Amino acid sequence: MSACGAKFVVATSTENAESVSISHPTGRTGESEAISLAAAQISAMIRPKAILTTTTSGQTARLVSKFRPPVPIFCATWNSFTYRQMSVVWGVEAVHMALPGSTDEQIDNAIDAFV
Repeated sequence: MSACGAKFVVATSTENAESVSISHPTGRTGESEAISLAAAQISAMIRPKAILTTTTSGQTARLVSKFRPPVPIFCATWNSFTYRQMSVVWGVEAVHMALPGSTDEQIDNAIDAFV
């Protein structure tokens, strides 16, 4: 992984996360939406270069976009359909990458694609 000193906020999906109930400004509850809101809020505080998401369906990038963070949203996906969908989502720049073999490889490849 070569981050070249770049600072990212990484938002990932919670497909295998333990279920918790979190309430936030939209009145809805859900782990993915709460993480997306937190990523947008953190980006307003620490001003990273971008928010980096990895996704199969595009949900994570769309949810982060919903909160209009002040930095670009980078979305790495291995799904061609999702890659094309991201072109019309506010603030999202997408890249298509090969299917990763592990979560570590997924994040390393995503960072390398945007640095």
